[in-house]
Amino acid sequence: MSFAAFHRAGDHGGLYRAGKLRMARDVTALGQKLQIAAHPFRQTPPRLGRATRQISPPRTKPVRQKRFKPFDIGGQGCRVDHGISLTDFHSAEKALVTGNAPRYPFDMLNTVVHGTPTDKPPLLIVHGLYGSARNWGVIAKRLSDERQVIAVDQRNHGNSFRADQHTYYDMAGDLAEVIDAHGGQMDVMGHSMGGKAAMVLALTHPEKVGRLVVADIAPVAYSHDQTQYINAMKSIDMDKVARRSDAVEQLAKLVPEKTLQSFFTQSLDVANKRWLLNLDVLGAEMPNIIGWPGTTGEFPRPTLFLTGSESDYVLPEHRTHIRELFPRARFAKIPGTGHWLHAEKPREFEASVRTFLNYDFGD
Repeated sequence: MSFAAFHRAGDHGGLYRAGKLRMARDVTALGQKLQIAAHPFRQTPPRLGRATRQISPPRTKPVRQKRFKPFDIGGQGCRVDHGISLTDFHSAEKALVTGNAPRYPFDMLNTVVHGTPTDKPPLLIVHGLYGSARNWGVIAKRLSDERQVIAVDQRNHGNSFRADQHTYYDMAGDLAEVIDAHGGQMDVMGHSMGGKAAMVLALTHPEKVGRLVVADIAPVAYSHDQTQYINAMKSIDMDKVARRSDAVEQLAKLVPEKTLQSFFTQSLDVANKRWLLNLDVLGAEMPNIIGWPGTTGEFPRPTLFLTGSESDYVLPEHRTHIRELFPRARFAKIPGTGHWLHAEKPREFEASVRTFLNYDFGD
């Protein structure tokens, strides 16, 4: 129902009280702009999610699909979906543009879908800290020649919702929702922080995961922290950023590695002069991110721990604990790579993952 039709229809069970909002031109215009649907009282609204992009198989044009949801601005006024109030539509528009809209129970992670369903299980790709679905575009597109591949923006990253909590149980729950929306079970591949989230998902919801690929991370707590990169990104003077190269130039003073400069600035929204990362929360939650929640149990299906030969994230002494949680674990290394193995040797990484996913384990 459009805002104009809703305005003509009257009270709708008390959801809208004439005079409490100055709807007129602004409401109609913004309603058209945001395409927010007002649902009648006690009518169950459809499940809504954030922006979802459907990317067709290789060499076809991507098709972008957007779905908008209402969000809470507070105060009294028009109530839409489960008592969520909308009173200040200009603030609502600003929340959408700046990415500060809060999360509601029917939110789901932003996803980028490559290819179409086949007779092989779909693959869910989970990025690491400061990453996004976009970082995995090339590998995801190549793997989609055999199976559908879905990459996500994790909470507090990219175009997904912002939240005050960033624990691995929270992230595993987010991934479980995506899997439920795509048939109930998927193969899962996660790198670094995404690998830990994938492991917690497999241990707490084993029925949702077919095969598991963990890229260069172990189910242990680490002592190194990544706060220096948060400080580096916060130091960027956005008033001096007209193009991505301006941010790279500033970032180079604190982050000398060109690979990391390029990686971080992929999460820079130059047009709106903001990071597509919730840097404050990621900094506050860093102990959870570098830690391990102590999840117990066993994941009974095949698992690949794929590491960089020059990385020290997965050490020989970790293997005993890994096998306690993942008794069917296999280990492989990509020569000449470090922690960012998928970026350093993407073809070798893709080939390793493809071989594991297609291997006949006889079960």
